[in-house]
Parts: sequence; structure tokens; C-alpha cells
Amino acid sequence: MAGYDLCKLHIGALGTLGVVTQATLKVRPIPEVCALVTLGCDAIGLELLLERLHNSRTRPGCLDVLNTSAARAVAQAA
Repeated sequence: MAGYDLCKLHIGALGTLGVVTQATLKVRPIPEVCALVTLGCDAIGLELLLERLHNSRTRPGCLDVLNTSAARAVAQAA
């Protein structure tokens, strides 16, 4: 096969050879409620909390679990 590899040429151009003419995006509705909850517990308590949360109708958009030293660092930075 002779000639240029057009795929590599297009990708190597970093977008300078192409124009986006159409895009399809998935969007989600804004949550009805927004809240921040912080609590401390040991590993067993965390396991029970996560099990109850999983069995409930509540579906958090984000859940961060921090160990003690990370939680202290976040608290000091706030």
C-alpha cells in the first residue's frame, strides 16, 4: 500500500485539520437536593453505613471515604 497514512496525519495534526460539525452529549438533571455530610466511624461502622445506604432509596452523586490522617489534612486546609 503506497501513499500517506491519513489516519496518522489527522491525529498528528492535533485538531488543526478537522472541524466538529455535530456532537451528541448525554446530560443528567440537576439533583433536587444538595447536601454535605461528614461523620466519623471505624471500619465496621462504615461497612454498616454503606450497607444501609445501598439498601435505601438514597443515591448519592458522590461519596468520599477518608482515613483519619486524610480527614485531618482536609479539616486543616478548610
